[in-house]
Amino acid sequence: TVVGLSPCLNAVASVTVTEERLPIAGGNGSVTLCSTEPPLNLISRLNGSPDPGGSWSPPPANGVYDPAVASQGVFTYTVTGVAPCPNASATVSVTENVAPDPGIDGEVTVCEDATSVDLFAALGGTPNAGGTWQAMGSIAPGVLTGSTFFLNGASPGDYEFRYNLPGNGQCPPAHSEVEVQVVNALNAGSNGTGNTCRTNTAYNLFNAIGSNPQPGGTWAPVGNSAILNGNFLNATQLVPGQYTFSYTLAASAGCASDASLATVNVIAEPQAGSDGLAQFCNNQTTTAALFDYLVGAETGGTWRKQ
Repeated sequence: TVVGLSPCLNAVASVTVTEERLPIAGGNGSVTLCSTEPPLNLISRLNGSPDPGGSWSPPPANGVYDPAVASQGVFTYTVTGVAPCPNASATVSVTENVAPDPGIDGEVTVCEDATSVDLFAALGGTPNAGGTWQAMGSIAPGVLTGSTFFLNGASPGDYEFRYNLPGNGQCPPAHSEVEVQVVNALNAGSNGTGNTCRTNTAYNLFNAIGSNPQPGGTWAPVGNSAILNGNFLNATQLVPGQYTFSYTLAASAGCASDASLATVNVIAEPQAGSDGLAQFCNNQTTTAALFDYLVGAETGGTWRKQ
């Protein structure tokens, strides 16, 4: 207001002052995460009380940092100011530690006559190297050296081993396990010999091999055309003589195949001939050979009175 000199009136003018609020982006912050942690809302790592609704650069989706897909670095949060107030910015520095990867639990089956097992090769996935192995129980007389399990005659059974990786920063230690199943070596028995009469319709070939062979193998004639029904031989289809058969257990579970031979002597059945009739007079004094009254009999038998 300017006071006027009479007869002039006072002069009046006004100034309207508008004050805009300075935007608040908060204070700079930082965070260290493990690559396996859940997604993190970055605004929670700014100091102070930042205004919501700002934007991030580079822009993680919705301001959420997902360690599984995002890359570590510095992220800037900007809140746009209303003129004449400038924009406000703050940063969050993200450091991401990679979690140790021990791979996926594995299983391996080996034969008891195997020399060793590479446990690391039995793990699935993409395990990190550089970890340590430990036996989860007794492995006597086996020996664990690095990632190699030397059987040294370990008895058939299940053996457990753990692969340990140390933690990395925010990431805790991790481990995986491998189960080694040691199975009995295949045993098809030992070569042997058996005898059967040509009248036998079902001779068991297992009777002609030794050393307690395991079941489940296959039989096959060797050098002859004998017909088998599983492990049974119908000798009535053969002429007397010697026949050879192979018994084979196919390789499985890391164990080499095994085979044995059975030699079977098919023996001709004895021939006592057909019944005969001899007639004599009760005053006859000459000797009669009863064998002469039989039809088709072979010699070497014995006589007895009925």
